[in-house]
Amino acid sequence: MKENKIAHHYSLFFFNLCKGDEGRREVAQDVTFLQALGRQNIFSKFLTNPLHAPSKQKNVLARLLQPHITPLTWAFLQLLLQKKRLPYLVPILDSFFAHYHTHQKAGRASLTVAHPLSAQEETKLSRAIKKLTGWQEVKLTVSRDPSLLGGYLLALDHKQLDLSLRGRLAALQRFWQRKPEEYILVE
Repeated sequence: MKENKIAHHYSLFFFNLCKGDEGRREVAQDVTFLQALGRQNIFSKFLTNPLHAPSKQKNVLARLLQPHITPLTWAFLQLLLQKKRLPYLVPILDSFFAHYHTHQKAGRASLTVAHPLSAQEETKLSRAIKKLTGWQEVKLTVSRDPSLLGGYLLALDHKQLDLSLRGRLAALQRFWQRKPEEYILVE
């Protein structure tokens, strides 16, 4: 939960620093580049390792990233470094895209299903997501996970909805594992 709050706070600040649509597009390209880099195991470990001194991190990041990103993005990375928020870089970048897509009236949706969907079902789902979110464009990614048993997981930018059978069974299990005194009794 703390990670989400931090990511939202910093990403909104970063998004609001961008001037105009062109500035946002340039920064979005930087964010895409940084997301790909941030998902690399070795880079992720570098960002989260508390044994690396901030000065060392800054030097490495300057050599690695500064020539390839906008000055605004570089300044933002320095702020994250100064505030010791680099371990939250990937969630911050993901949250930035949520703000960007909302502004652009477009978004990403990821659907995980237990059984494959037909093209017609995918189209119907895309329309429903557009109606629900107000987006004009939806980039829908569908993947299959038989362990869901039934239902689906829907992720819209940084929000996730679990309507899978596996998720409902897990919720029931958590409910029944509670202590009897935690139940609310109605008389």
